[in-house]
Amino acid sequence: MVLLEFSMTPLTKGESVSVYVTRSLDIVDSSGLPYQLTPMGTIIEGEWADVMAVVTACFEAMRAGLPDARLHLFSAQATRSYLEADFEPGDALVFGKESVGLPPELVERYPERVWAIPTSGRVRSLNLSNAV
Repeated sequence: MVLLEFSMTPLTKGESVSVYVTRSLDIVDSSGLPYQLTPMGTIIEGEWADVMAVVTACFEAMRAGLPDARLHLFSAQATRSYLEADFEPGDALVFGKESVGLPPELVERYPERVWAIPTSGRVRSLNLSNAV
């Protein structure tokens, strides 16, 4: 059994992202898993595979609503620096939760789009506001 908190919104769509949040909430609600909405995200409870299936479905729904966006996934386990990436306007930057990172299924699905942000010393994670 796991509790997973996630927040997923496109940052390039202006002030109102309610249509994207509503899509995710519909997926979470129809999953039948217990969940709680918070001001900064949604907490889902269930078995790992079930919870990750819901988060993946939310991600895919958001991605479908952004057909021109290319993904750039950021992971501490990545071997290539973000300095090698070919960023373009409208690209989607995807960060995992500080404590657990990105879902492994997502990293495995898009291996050519996984980037590292180099750090010095023994840094466990970067504050997102410092990374973008």
